Amino acid sequence: MSDPNAGTLSEAKPPMTPGTYLRKRREASGLCVLDVAVRIAAPGQTARLVRSLNEIERDELHVTDAILHALRHAFAFDPQIYAQLLDLHVSDAAAAAMLPHPQLCRVCACSWHDPCQTDDGPCHWQERDLCSACVGADPGEPEAAPASGERQAA
Repeated sequence: MSDPNAGTLSEAKPPMTPGTYLRKRREASGLCVLDVAVRIAAPGQTARLVRSLNEIERDELHVTDAILHALRHAFAFDPQIYAQLLDLHVSDAAAAAMLPHPQLCRVCACSWHDPCQTDDGPCHWQERDLCSACVGADPGEPEAAPASGERQAA
C-alpha cells in the first residue's frame, strides 16, 4: 500500500466504527461469525459468543483485551487501527477532528500495515479508501449490514 500517513481526514466522511472494522476484516478473511465463535469459544459457549460477536460488530458491546487477543487468533486485523477507531468513536466531534484517521479500504478495511495479499503481492491504494484487491468488489454501498452468524443456505 502506498501511503502510510493518511493524516487527519476531517473533510472526509466519518471514520469507520470499531465494530464495522472488525466485521469487515472478518469478512475479508472469509469467515462468518459462527466460524469465529467455533474457533475461539470455550466448550459449550459458542452460541453465547455468536451473540456477543454480533453485538461487538454493531458497537453495542465493549471489547476487552482478552477478546481482542482471541479474535487475533481467528482472523487478521490491526489492533492499533482498532484502538484508533475506538478513540475516534468515543470522542466528541471536536476532539475526533484533531485525531488521526486511519486510511482503510471501504470494502475490506485493510490498511498500510495490514494489506490484502494478492497473487501479485500486497494490495495498493486505487482510491483514498479503496484497495486494489477490492476494485470491482465494491457494491457502491458504504457499509453492509452485519452478519448474523447464521450460515446462508446454498
